[in-house]
Order: sequence, then structure tokens, then C-alpha cells
Amino acid sequence: MREAIEDFAARHAIPDPREAAELWYAREYRPLIGHLRSLRLHRSFPGARSADVLVQLLDHRRAEAARQGRELSWDEALRSFAATPRTANAAG
Repeated sequence: MREAIEDFAARHAIPDPREAAELWYAREYRPLIGHLRSLRLHRSFPGARSADVLVQLLDHRRAEAARQGRELSWDEALRSFAATPRTANAAG
């Protein structure tokens, strides 16, 4: 998640790491966790915490961006992530 916060800080020109983390938590983390829960994606990761599932989403978004050669919006990443089949040990 550190990389996500650093990316957020760079995009918004926030030099203070603590301020960047607080804003990232409010503007990205909490809404994303809400979306993950509303899509019931946590059910695909038995025993995983919401933050663990978010790390999986961050990894998925990064991999898809590399594969497609462009940045993905969070909505695109969530749709793609939700459509990706999961294995029994996807969380660990």
C-alpha cells in the first residue's frame, strides 16, 4: 500500500507523507473498500481482511496497466478484478 500512497502523493503534489497517507485513506482507501464490499469480493478471499483484498486489487490494477500499456481507472480495475476467476488460495 505504500506504493499506492506514494503514487497518490505524487499525483496530488503532496510533499508530506503523513498528509498524503491521511488523504489517500479518506479519498481512495475507504471508497475502494466500500466498493469491494458492495461487490462482495471479500467472499472470494476467505479469511482475508479488507486490506488484504485491496492489496490484491492494487496488484491486479498494476498488472493490467502493464498488460494494456495504460493506466486503469479504479472503476476499470474493480470491474476487471471482479471478473477475474479466483482460486481457493488466492489470498495467500
